[in-house]
Amino acid sequence: MVPSQLFAAILAVFALNAAAVPTPLSSRDNFNLRCGSSWEDANSKCGDVCPGGVDRECKNGETCFKDIDTAVCKDTSTDTPAPAPQPQPEEPSPADSETIEFPPTPKWITETVAPTPAPAPQPEPVPTPAPEKETHPLSGSGSTRCGTSWANANGKCGTACPGGVDSQCSNGEKCYKDLDASVCDSGNGPAPAPQPQPGDEDPAPAPAPQPQPTDEGSPAPAPEPQPEYPQQGGGESSIGSMISESAFNKALTTCGINKPKLYGALLKGFTAPIASLQELALLMGNTAHESGSYYFTEEIKCKGVTEVTNECPYGFFHGRGYIQLTWDSNYKAAAAALNRPDIFSNPTIVQDDEATNWATVQWYWTSTVQPMLKSSGYTLGASVKSINGYLECGSNPVAPQRVKFIQCFEQQFTGTQSSATYC
Repeated sequence: MVPSQLFAAILAVFALNAAAVPTPLSSRDNFNLRCGSSWEDANSKCGDVCPGGVDRECKNGETCFKDIDTAVCKDTSTDTPAPAPQPQPEEPSPADSETIEFPPTPKWITETVAPTPAPAPQPEPVPTPAPEKETHPLSGSGSTRCGTSWANANGKCGTACPGGVDSQCSNGEKCYKDLDASVCDSGNGPAPAPQPQPGDEDPAPAPAPQPQPTDEGSPAPAPEPQPEYPQQGGGESSIGSMISESAFNKALTTCGINKPKLYGALLKGFTAPIASLQELALLMGNTAHESGSYYFTEEIKCKGVTEVTNECPYGFFHGRGYIQLTWDSNYKAAAAALNRPDIFSNPTIVQDDEATNWATVQWYWTSTVQPMLKSSGYTLGASVKSINGYLECGSNPVAPQRVKFIQCFEQQFTGTQSSATYC
C-alpha cells in the first residue's frame, strides 16, 4: 500500500472513532436514550445516556433503552454522570486489506412496553333514596273522621277512620263520612302522641300552667276561635251555638244562595232554640223555597193585591216574608202572639221590615212546624205538611225545588239527606 494511502486510511479510522465518543452531557439533550437494568429502571432515573442506542455505551451490565422520560433529567446537567468512555477499536495492521472496516451498525433496542392495565371498574354508587315525606295521618282520608256527631266530626280535623268503622275511633266517638276535608288540608291535624323512650319510668305529669296576672291596662287576650260546628248537648240550642258563620255561608253558597248577611239576620231574628242541625236544615230548606232563595218577600202572583181575586184568593193577606205568612187568621194570630197589632193592620210591614219578617218566621215555625216535627219526626215530609200540606201532600208531590233545597242543607249540615220526598 502506498504510504500516502495508508496514512489517509489511518486518519479516517481516527475520525470515525472520534465521532463515536459520547458527547458530554453539558452539550447534548438526548436524554430519551438511557441505560438501566430494565426499561422501568432506565425510565425512573437519570442514568447514563446511550445516544448511539447501543448496549456497549452502558456499564455494569446495563442495557440501552429508548423513549425514556426526559423530565427526570431536567436541571441535572451537573449531577448526571457522564457516559462511560467507549472502547477504542484496535489500530489496523499494515498487513490488513486495503478495505477499511467500520464499526457495525448500532443495534437499536426496541422494547415492547407492557400496556398499563386499565383500572378495575368501580361499582357505580347507588344514590341514597331521598327520605320519604312524612305524610299527615289524615292525608287521603280527611273526608272520613271520628266525632261525637256528624257536625262535630265535620267541624274539626279529628282522628281519621279510613275503614269507615267505629272501631277505628276512641273515646266513644263514631266514624262519619262525606266530611269537609278542607279543615285538614293545612296539616294542622292532631299531633301523634309522644312515644315513651327507654328508661322512662312513669314520669309525673307536668302541672297545668297557671294563669299569670296581667298588668292593668294590658290588652285583653284575643278570643279563642270557635269551631264551625260546636259540639251539641242533648237538649235544644240556639242556632249560633250550633254552627259558625263560615260554615253557614259555605252551605248557602253550595246550595246556590247569595245572601252574605243572612247569618247575622237569622241569629238576630230567630232566637228560639231548635233541636238539632237537622231541624236547621229543614228551616233553611223550606224558607229558601218559599222566598225564592231569600229574594222575594211577597207572593209573586199576589203582588200589590188588596182584594180577593181568582188568582189571589187570600186577598190583602197573601203570602209575605220568608215563610210566606198567608190568610188573615194567621196574620191576626201572629199580631197577638208578638204583641204587634200592626202586623194585622198593616200586613206589608212583614215584607218590608227584616226584623218583622224573621219574627213571623219564628212565630210560625215554633207554633206550627215544631209541634209537627216533635210528634212525627224531623223529616222532610213532616216539615212540608205543616207549611203547605194542602197543596204538596197526599196525592200531590212535594215541589221539586223544595226537595232540592232541603236535601242540600241536610247534606251540608248533617252529611245525610232525606230519602223520602213525600208527605
